[in-house]
Amino acid sequence: MSGAQYLNGILDQMSLEDCNTPEGLLKAYKSGYAAVFMANEARRQLSRNHIELEEFVLGGNLRLDTYGQAHRIVFIGGQPDEILPITGRVSGKFFKVVHPRGYPQVMTWQAYWHIVDHGRVSHLNHIRLPRPETVCPHCHRGFELDDLGTIVQDSSIWYYPPKWEKKFFTEMEKELKSQTDAEYYIYRNPTAGFFVGDDPRMTIGKNQFFHGKCHIEHLCSNRQRQFEELLIAAGFCIKETKIVGPGLETLVTYGPWYRIVTDLGVITLGLEEGIYIFIGLSELPVDVRQSFVLSEYRMDTHGIYVYGTDQAAAQLKKIFEILNQPSIPQSAATG
Repeated sequence: MSGAQYLNGILDQMSLEDCNTPEGLLKAYKSGYAAVFMANEARRQLSRNHIELEEFVLGGNLRLDTYGQAHRIVFIGGQPDEILPITGRVSGKFFKVVHPRGYPQVMTWQAYWHIVDHGRVSHLNHIRLPRPETVCPHCHRGFELDDLGTIVQDSSIWYYPPKWEKKFFTEMEKELKSQTDAEYYIYRNPTAGFFVGDDPRMTIGKNQFFHGKCHIEHLCSNRQRQFEELLIAAGFCIKETKIVGPGLETLVTYGPWYRIVTDLGVITLGLEEGIYIFIGLSELPVDVRQSFVLSEYRMDTHGIYVYGTDQAAAQLKKIFEILNQPSIPQSAATG
């Protein structure tokens, strides 16, 4: 079933009053997450059909806009430990993604904006709501109404998955559609052949959805393993690993930074802007930055920024070799 067929199927089951009035949305909200999902999908299709939509807020933290899009409302203030296991700050203020209880289950955006404390609203995050059968890949649980304000979407694109190479396209499609730990979207030239790989433009999109806490735990475990494997492959022996930052806004997107104690000194590793890996060198026993060409890397007083894991692996190997060089005797150095 295509995405358009899926949306039209939902629209056939719901009227405009079901998803574009306070009464209809309140009925959906009281019916549970699946009904809210269907109402939101119906709104998306109505927007594509050029139907004007009203704006609403569900549960005090999910905005449904005039274009059929959903947005998580993010707030500044309160204690982030209520939802996130790691404390962080953005611009010196605590960051929180869940609004305090007490607001009506369904409100118009105008009514909500009239009573909310504007100074505490940080920004809006556009999100896709996962289908009711989709589960969080970290805890393998589904999603409920209480999760509306904390759902995190993690998207990726595949090219030519080797697992299905030269298999029937319909076989791959059936297997992907049966998965519940992610939602898959297949982009394929209609004139392509029957086998995977016949169309060089075919790609597979993968959307995973996490609960807020699960996403942080997922990022932490995956990023720590990735960084430790990079150091071990370079030759270092790891003694201790601790989280040292960064700000929470970066943390919830790219994962934490780590201060890693090795047999040759302390190295900090972290992901910056999603593509650069920061290698902190300021705590090493010798200054190794002079060994890097400034024009090739972004560098500051604390370390260097390299592009991707391949460059990080190469530079960590270089750092390991520098630190393992035998010390030059003082007489030889001064003579």
